[in-house]
Amino acid sequence: MRKFLEPVTIVFVALTLGFGISAFFSYLRDRTEPLIPFTKSELSHYFFQEKVSHDELVYKYHNDQPIKILLVAGHNDEYPGALFENTREVDLNIKVANYIYDILKNNPHFETYVFQKEAGVFDEKISVYLGEKDHIENFKTSYQRLAKWFRGEDIDAILDDSLHTDTPEEIIQTLYAINAWANDGDIDIVIHIHFNDVNGRTKDDIGNLSGFSIYTPGDELINKKVSYELAASMEKQLLKILVPSDNPEEKDIIIKNDSLIALGAFNTLNSASILIEYGFIYEEKFQSEEFLKNIARVTYLGLQTFLEK
Repeated sequence: MRKFLEPVTIVFVALTLGFGISAFFSYLRDRTEPLIPFTKSELSHYFFQEKVSHDELVYKYHNDQPIKILLVAGHNDEYPGALFENTREVDLNIKVANYIYDILKNNPHFETYVFQKEAGVFDEKISVYLGEKDHIENFKTSYQRLAKWFRGEDIDAILDDSLHTDTPEEIIQTLYAINAWANDGDIDIVIHIHFNDVNGRTKDDIGNLSGFSIYTPGDELINKKVSYELAASMEKQLLKILVPSDNPEEKDIIIKNDSLIALGAFNTLNSASILIEYGFIYEEKFQSEEFLKNIARVTYLGLQTFLEK
């Protein structure tokens, strides 16, 4: 018991005395010796342990405790994502999110939130976090400092995935705000909804790649296990109507990634989280509303089979 209480007490006292969370993590960052009598590895166990498990979610589902789902349709009006002719990725993302929501909203097993039901129109609760820019900046830097101190990670070297290195600062802040809200709101599962693209393609051209992929937290993140299990369930259902990505970098379909903020980079997210690239935006089938509804249906089935274990 002492081994659990002492690190917690250290944090509590630091914050109670007005040390401030950012200053406290700065203190940790600058230390060259562990807090006696604990090693960094021992302290890491307390701060970086799994918060959500598959078994816990299955228990909630079967015992009339609603599973809290957050659907995040990626991008916004200013940064609409991939483009094909007159189709914007953000609009496809929102359509799929709303179709999934329509399936889930009347199911008592789920309590469902949609990040944006229209481009730039955000969930009221999340909007509060989007407006707290200083708070979100502290949230981000605090977790980064904690990761650096515990693991000696070079923060500057951990970039947002190699396929997403041009992410605007506004989007980065938004993603961290989503993670902060999801943690505070005890969200169980976060699903990020996207459509892929080929680098360098002009909006009127059809690219040479097709197929879906699912990104899931890498081995350094606390939500890796439950997220991978969710991704595996989702993969089985999506394969009923979609083909795997033929991008060589996505050949495994499920791709582990430690640096995507959406998945909880620097352990900023407790929830199970996956990012689905349903396919490439120029694929003809995505122009069909019925096909988008089918995507929503199999996504729901992926959730259902995951929870009916």
